[in-house]
Amino acid sequence: MPVTLPAPWQFVGSVLAPDELHRLESIPGSSHIDDPRQWAVVRNDETGRTFLLRVQLGTEIAEVAGQTVPVRIVTSIVVPDADGREVTGSDLRSLPVKAISAELTRESVEYGMRKMSRWLRRRHHERNELPALDNRAGMTDDEFFAAVAEHWLNAHDAGDPSPVDRVVEASGASKRTAQRWAAEARRRGYIPISATGKSGRRPKRG
Repeated sequence: MPVTLPAPWQFVGSVLAPDELHRLESIPGSSHIDDPRQWAVVRNDETGRTFLLRVQLGTEIAEVAGQTVPVRIVTSIVVPDADGREVTGSDLRSLPVKAISAELTRESVEYGMRKMSRWLRRRHHERNELPALDNRAGMTDDEFFAAVAEHWLNAHDAGDPSPVDRVVEASGASKRTAQRWAAEARRRGYIPISATGKSGRRPKRG
C-alpha cells in the first residue's frame, strides 16, 4: 500500500548515499544515532519546498495492523533547497508531522510482515522461484512491478548494497531501465520507502 500524505504534501523518497547520510547524521549530533532511524523526504507540491526528516522510534506505543509497535517520530528537520531563502514558521507549521509519523509507522509494520513472509518462503527453498521479468507482455503493470519489487527486496534483505543489479540480471534490461522500474515499484507501494539501496535517486529541487 503506497505511503500517502494530505495534499499538497507527498513522500518523494528516503534513499540517501552513505556519505550524504553521514553528513546529515552529524547535524543532529551523536546522541541516539544508534537508534533505529531513517531519513524521509517530503515535498510541498504548492511551494516546491523539500524537507528531509530524520525519523526514529519514539516511546509512544500504538496498535497497527494488529501489532503493538513503537510509533516513529520526526526528530530533526533539514531544508536542503533553501538557497538563502528564509524558512518561515508557516513552512514548519504546515508540515503534516502526525500524518508522516503515522504513515511511516504503518509502512514499517507492513514492510516487516512482508519481510518475514519472504524469509519464510526462502526457508522453503523458493528463492530460486522468483517471478520472471523477461516477459512483461504477459503481465499487467501491477503484476510486473510487484515482480520487480520481489527481486529488489530479496536482494535488499540478503544485504546486497545494490539491489537493482538483481533486477538487471533477472530481466536483461539496462541498469537505467531497472532503476526506473524500481522507482515505479516504490511509487506503487511495492518497495517501502524505508528500504534503501543504490537504485534510489535524490529528489529534485523545487
